[in-house]
Amino acid sequence: MATMFNATLQLANKLGVLRVSTATGGTTTTLLDTKRTEGDDAFNGGTIWLITDAGGASAAPEGEWATVSDFANTGGVFTVSTMTAPASGDTYGCATARYPLDVLKTAINNELIKYKIPRYDRTSLDIVANQSEYTLPAGIRGEKLVNVYEEKDTDTSDSQPVK
Repeated sequence: MATMFNATLQLANKLGVLRVSTATGGTTTTLLDTKRTEGDDAFNGGTIWLITDAGGASAAPEGEWATVSDFANTGGVFTVSTMTAPASGDTYGCATARYPLDVLKTAINNELIKYKIPRYDRTSLDIVANQSEYTLPAGIRGEKLVNVYEEKDTDTSDSQPVK
């Protein structure tokens, strides 16, 4: 199942701004990567995604993200909002403030709004012998009625369209 974490991570990757690396440690408010060579403040306002846990158990901090408030070249220290402390060997992705996390989320939500998600109402109506008119259940009054299905036998899992 796609999550907002995965969607923003993939969008940053498609935009060409995602840089993936391995943490060398961290705390609940820092991520350390001693191999980083960017200058001070290069990631300020950007985002950190904690992609995989070094332990391989899909445990925290995997799947967490945080906004970078400061980046210090000395020691490769990202100062972030609170998250589970990353360990040495955790894989993470980072992006600069060019596309901040809130902008990525808004872009994804704007695209999702364009798609109509079908709504299924499985309201049932009991049919009575020798009765030809029925009142629709209150839950579907005023709604666009798309299909009507009729049970042909006692197996309720195989509704067939009324013909």
